[in-house]
Amino acid sequence: MPDQTRHMRQKRVLALAAPGQRRRAAKDAGCQDGDVEVLSSRILLRPADLGRSRHFYRDVLGLAVYREFGAPGDPGVVFFLGSGFLEVSGHSAGTVGYTVMIWLQVRDVNAEHERLAAAGAPILREPVTELGD
Repeated sequence: MPDQTRHMRQKRVLALAAPGQRRRAAKDAGCQDGDVEVLSSRILLRPADLGRSRHFYRDVLGLAVYREFGAPGDPGVVFFLGSGFLEVSGHSAGTVGYTVMIWLQVRDVNAEHERLAAAGAPILREPVTELGD
């Protein structure tokens, strides 16, 4: 596995609950449009059946593959999706509301964490360092 991780870099990430999952963010607490500089983004899909979802997005819809990662026998796939990306990876336990996520790369994850917490956004996980593409 050294070859796979050689091309990966570390990234800092945090997890938030989707709107309405726990509580709504305060509208007047600094979350107006334009407060965050988004560098890149993707939609993350954690399906109950990864193979079936890969087949659907690649073979049925015909989305072009940007990259594959993870175990060769059951890889996650990032598809081109217009000017963004759709990542289909992992497995969902079937919990409603946690199978689709939006991934945003920002310039300063700690500053965004503080701003979002102050705005009342439900933080599911503090910023952590992970391997990424």
